[in-house]
Amino acid sequence: MPPSDPFGTRSHVSNSAIHKHHTLAPDIYKRLFDTVFFKSQVFTTWSQGDRSWSLHCYGDPGCGKTTLAAIAVQRLREMTSASKNVPVVSIFIEEDISTSAGVFLEDFLYCVHQQLLPSAGSETDSHFRRYETASRSGESISKRTRILRTALYSQLDAKQHTLLVLDGYDRLGESLQILLDRELEDLQKHRLRILLTTRVPTFELPLDTNCDGGPDCHAWDLKLFWACTVCSQDPDEAFALCYDCKAKGKSCPHHGTAYLKEDYDHVNISFPDDLREFVEWDIQRCFGIPAAQPAPDSDTAIDFIADIGNITIAKLYLDNVHKDRSLDVVHKPGDRLPRNVVALFDAGIERIKKQPKHEADISLMAIAAAADRDNGTSIVSLEDWMRDALSRLPYLARAPPRSLEDILRCANGYIFEDSIDPDDRVSVEHSSSFKINDRHISYTTKADIAAHGNVASQYGR
Repeated sequence: MPPSDPFGTRSHVSNSAIHKHHTLAPDIYKRLFDTVFFKSQVFTTWSQGDRSWSLHCYGDPGCGKTTLAAIAVQRLREMTSASKNVPVVSIFIEEDISTSAGVFLEDFLYCVHQQLLPSAGSETDSHFRRYETASRSGESISKRTRILRTALYSQLDAKQHTLLVLDGYDRLGESLQILLDRELEDLQKHRLRILLTTRVPTFELPLDTNCDGGPDCHAWDLKLFWACTVCSQDPDEAFALCYDCKAKGKSCPHHGTAYLKEDYDHVNISFPDDLREFVEWDIQRCFGIPAAQPAPDSDTAIDFIADIGNITIAKLYLDNVHKDRSLDVVHKPGDRLPRNVVALFDAGIERIKKQPKHEADISLMAIAAAADRDNGTSIVSLEDWMRDALSRLPYLARAPPRSLEDILRCANGYIFEDSIDPDDRVSVEHSSSFKINDRHISYTTKADIAAHGNVASQYGR
């Protein structure tokens, strides 16, 4: 046996940012997202585990992605309880990562591996015992990770498939995201099926995929489809079928079924924003009213809060209802929002400001551009803002954004791309949950955004 290194670890030290579980608040509505997400075709298909694509659920800051992930873990474990060969593992990244990329990757793989063991303290395989020996002996992180990766592959290959729910992806910097993406790509080859929550969806060109199954099918803007990979090489000849038409035996008129594939590695799905049932339930709970009986004069308040479409902001309003035991707090007179809502947005801007200076400044300039008009700004106008800033600020010119994705990632969910303009391809808007105006931000945050907007104030108007 190799000699022990005094710095080697006899037992794995947990990473404080990575957690196996997320405890739901006791007042959470258990049927939250039932109809709009858990009964959707996309989630149902992914959860069966026989598709290789991963499911990316994206949404605004505070919209409830962590809550959805925690409920998803519960639902998946209930669905797979009859099968001991389909484990459900979960990882919640609840803090910004402060360790090196190598240490994070080792901790990530270790956390997944430990959840695949039949029970705590159960016998491990020879690969993992080699990893433990390498850790005690102070072997290099590269060697430890390579051995741990082999041990994880051995566990995954022994399963029918494994379902992973990963929350907190946005806590990772760009380099860590690239590293983790590559690792997850390899793990998918070992039947790991991934549900990932994120503020910013994986960037892709807007494509409208409609079903070519014939005049009797009207499926359009498909998330899930079978495409003929031969015909797809020529955009004018592209052929696709929806699930229903494929199940009916329809096929490509030129190549039959031989080349029909789900030719994508992930599916982006926007976060469900239908909160009316949850808001009704919480208000009934507040006033002690039976579920079948509506609260008096509550429709206006329910409509207002549900239309926000963001569970964190909705809960902040509902907290004020509980505190005052009155619905009047929802429509208090005055031109400012409740302090807790303003504080939420301010905290988001403060987190952006902690990024490297060039990324923080790019983010705030993009938010300023998006806030310049109520309906956002076009990609062309945003380019003008950025070009002017790069000409004035040399430190930005040394590390300019190389794509729209770079800007969206730096802004961390506070702006998004919306493919509604056929000429510009995309327009950039501020997040629907945080309309950036005097009512939503403190004076300090307003000054920060205004200062960055003044860098190129003649543009985007």
